[in-house]
Amino acid sequence: MADFYLQIRTNSMTLKNVETHEEHSVTGEFSSSRLIIGDFATAEYVLFQLIDAMKLSVRMPLTPHHRIVVQALEKNEGGLSPVEVRVLEEVVVSAFNHKVKKVVVSHDDLPMSQKQAETLLNQK
Repeated sequence: MADFYLQIRTNSMTLKNVETHEEHSVTGEFSSSRLIIGDFATAEYVLFQLIDAMKLSVRMPLTPHHRIVVQALEKNEGGLSPVEVRVLEEVVVSAFNHKVKKVVVSHDDLPMSQKQAETLLNQK
């Protein structure tokens, strides 16, 4: 099991391993003019590219389940609606092939440190 911090910006995602500080970024056309994730399938594919870049074998049976903090850093004026939170959770669960133990969606609009992400994951 590993802990990850996923930052989502307009048409860009960055996935960071909280323990090893390994980090990868990918861009793709998944945002719309109003939503950070306007195209679910493309966002899922972009995140899967990040998972592949980090050499995580989430498609294999008996692989460990991970904990992920997700943060939308743009297009979140006024906070995230429950629908937007659900989309962020579902994209992560789908891209990680349901190999997730916990998904936490952060409502902060400023990037957090990896230590803060770890603290969020350790809260109940």
